Amino acid sequence: MIPALFPPPYFYSYEPFHDLLLTYDELPEAVHTYSLDSRIARAKRLNMWVSSYIEAHIWDPDIRNKIGV
Repeated sequence: MIPALFPPPYFYSYEPFHDLLLTYDELPEAVHTYSLDSRIARAKRLNMWVSSYIEAHIWDPDIRNKIGV
């Protein structure tokens, strides 16, 4: 494991939603179930930008045709 150049200023702990892979349709329920909106708001107040977003990967098997590649 490579150590971080700058350790996070706040305590980090693994959360059960960290390893989830959700469909787009499942995301609203997950936001509610895990209180992600309030977690993001708290992270923003503490200037914890890394903890204040939800990463999304959109898979579309037809993307090349849609963007003309």
